[in-house]
Amino acid sequence: MMQTTITIPVAPETLITAAGLATLCLILWFALRAQPEGEDLDAPWLGRVQATMGMDKLGSGVFLPVAMLWLVVFLLLSLGLFYLIADTITRPLPVGSNVEDGDRAFRFHITQLAALTTVLGAVIALPVTLLRLGHSSRQTDATEQRLITEQINKAVEGLGAEKKVDRIGRIVSYIMPETVRFDAINERDALQDLERHLEGTEQHWGYRFNGVKSAREDQDTGEMYLGYDYDIWNVTNSEIQWFQEDANIPRNAKNPKHKEWQVFSETVPNLEVRIGAIYALERISQASDRDHVRVMEILCAYVRETSPKASTRLQRLKNRNKMEARADIQAAIDVIGRRGRKSISLERQNNTRSEHGYRLDLRFANLQNYDLSKLNLSNARFNGANLNGVDLFQTNLDSADFRKATFGLTTKMMDTSIYGAAFPETDLVLLKLTHDQIEKAFGDRTTLLSDDTRAAFGEYGQPAHWLDKKAGWKEFDAAWRKWQREVLKMNPNGTKPDE
Repeated sequence: MMQTTITIPVAPETLITAAGLATLCLILWFALRAQPEGEDLDAPWLGRVQATMGMDKLGSGVFLPVAMLWLVVFLLLSLGLFYLIADTITRPLPVGSNVEDGDRAFRFHITQLAALTTVLGAVIALPVTLLRLGHSSRQTDATEQRLITEQINKAVEGLGAEKKVDRIGRIVSYIMPETVRFDAINERDALQDLERHLEGTEQHWGYRFNGVKSAREDQDTGEMYLGYDYDIWNVTNSEIQWFQEDANIPRNAKNPKHKEWQVFSETVPNLEVRIGAIYALERISQASDRDHVRVMEILCAYVRETSPKASTRLQRLKNRNKMEARADIQAAIDVIGRRGRKSISLERQNNTRSEHGYRLDLRFANLQNYDLSKLNLSNARFNGANLNGVDLFQTNLDSADFRKATFGLTTKMMDTSIYGAAFPETDLVLLKLTHDQIEKAFGDRTTLLSDDTRAAFGEYGQPAHWLDKKAGWKEFDAAWRKWQREVLKMNPNGTKPDE
């Protein structure tokens, strides 16, 4: 049987070109498969390539066609270069009369090879240049972030700045009464018990009988013992009276003694440095979107922790006009409340903790007598905050949470927007809220309204959409958010439909 042999003529330069092209394809394949250190293994390879070249902000719909065009040009140039190299190697040397023509052709061939090599080098240099630019961009970004972090740390240090102040004062000591009670059958026995009690006292400045305060029957003898109360002036108190200021001595104090005037050093907050730090944080918040929420957290924490703790209801009524607003806390409140639309939008997009976005946290802050007028504090948390004497004129409090917040007669809420706000376990009796304001708010049976307001809402004494019972916080929160979505048509982050 005869065998037929088919011979395919292949030029040597073709084999060299094919081998070079195969080698190039393998190099590209391994380069694309390579995983950069520290990159996410699940990230798409195209995204990794874009990030490595510093073009991650460019859409893949633009990057991919450009990359494919570059690859086609690169392959064509590489193919041409390998072909020229192979042709140069395999080209026969000219002999005889063809030496001059062959020499001219060979020089032209070398010129082609040099030009093609130059162009291919420029094409290869393009991604290398992009890689260097991407690396430089990442280094610049890292430097900027390090600088911002240093600025934040420095500003936070400034928030705790203190200074020593020398003041002239003197120590004033006085005797305050101690109340004691003696159980005795009659007043004579009570006085004897009082004398025995005073024998162990080094010095006292008299006593006063306050009357019988209790009575009990002895179970063994059946005798009735009465509780006799006495005030004994034997407790020494002292305080510093500052120069050109009156000493705060109680009326029932006895035997006040004044020592010599002297210089006292006390440590007080350095308000100038603290206010500068607050404004520095505001600049950082405006310049860096990624640090805005962190700056707001710092300022809210400063207001909460620096303001005096909220007083009891009785103390609030007695001292409502005595607390003075501190300039540094007022500055922090102003910075928080004058955030722009862009900053507020960043807060609403921050869903790391809640679907309602980031919420200003002013829980349990004592904001007595501070000016919050015309500020945007929507979606804020005022749980347990003391808002007595606060000026809320034209303040935006939409969707804010006022659970257990304290309001007073001096709280000003004229033209205040409380659209979608919640007031569980809150006393609103002293507030002069309009019917429309209450209709746009949410509460339950723990929300106290004035008699006139309750009468205006008919037999229920409250808006119809309020819960007609005392609800737990989870049940209340679910009902509140449902009412916001279904009735007010608010967005999940607590904003109005048109925002």
